[in-house]
Amino acid sequence: MNARLVRVVPCSPDESGVQERATDIVQFTAAIYFVEESEGFLTIDIMRLGSMRNTIQVSYHTEDGSAKAGSQYKATRGDVVFKENEFRQSIQIQVIASPYWAPTLEFKVRLCDPENCSLGNYLHSCRVKVIDSDTFPSSKYKSLLMQGEEGVRQIRSAFLFWQYWKLCFFEVPGVRWRTLLTLILDQIRRDL
Repeated sequence: MNARLVRVVPCSPDESGVQERATDIVQFTAAIYFVEESEGFLTIDIMRLGSMRNTIQVSYHTEDGSAKAGSQYKATRGDVVFKENEFRQSIQIQVIASPYWAPTLEFKVRLCDPENCSLGNYLHSCRVKVIDSDTFPSSKYKSLLMQGEEGVRQIRSAFLFWQYWKLCFFEVPGVRWRTLLTLILDQIRRDL
């Protein structure tokens, strides 16, 4: 085998006349954030990795998932500026509370349009899970429902059923006609 020895000599900016500049990376500090709808706001941290020199900027915006802008959160977009030696910035997103129960829903926040920096390979977007603390089907009887079976017995079934109807008909898109169809078919089947 012929082996060659190669000597690697790093160039300094003075020798080559060209100075290599590292690009700072901007990304979220976590892939998933959690917020209860009753909190009102979620704070999301964005971090900067690298030389911390110069001013850099990145834009951000929210994207619908199972959570919809205007229903579970307020659509948000803006710019974040990191001045020299700044390594963390925060953004706030408003969460909208509803008196009706909903499953845990989520939306995304994305970083885009970097200026004088690069976006992280994996953490250039994050998911936000909105956790609903309401009782099913609404919070109207929350104190009684939290008592367990004894509290449930104190609720008139017609009133609880009314809360269920309101949830199905007014809060969940597409459920209204499916619920009516199910009830009608169930009644037809029962009468046969």
